[in-house]
Amino acid sequence: MGKALVDESHISLDCLSNALNDYIKQGQALIILDGLDEIPVSEQRSKIINLVENFVENNVQTPTGLSVFDNPHMNRLFDDPFRSGGNQLIVTSRIVGYHVAPLDGQFAHYTIRPMDEEHMKDF
Repeated sequence: MGKALVDESHISLDCLSNALNDYIKQGQALIILDGLDEIPVSEQRSKIINLVENFVENNVQTPTGLSVFDNPHMNRLFDDPFRSGGNQLIVTSRIVGYHVAPLDGQFAHYTIRPMDEEHMKDF
């Protein structure tokens, strides 16, 4: 996707990369990794999980400097994720494929309920 954006807007890949890095350094980035379960359970998935965990440890912290790898009890006492601001990371996965190779740490997990017929029509 980044390549497509660069081609259409005539922005160099280096310029885009620098801008994204600046947003991350300033704590203003929202990173979405959609479909973790679609990465085959293999060396590739392990590498992706390691990259995600390293990114979170180094770049996604609460205002008091806690990360999901710190003491979970202290984290809950002082820093609610929805109030913390800063960089945020959302990882999506279907339940079936996620538990085969889950993320480590104290990541918050949420399950989206299936929509019924009425809600599907509204959507």
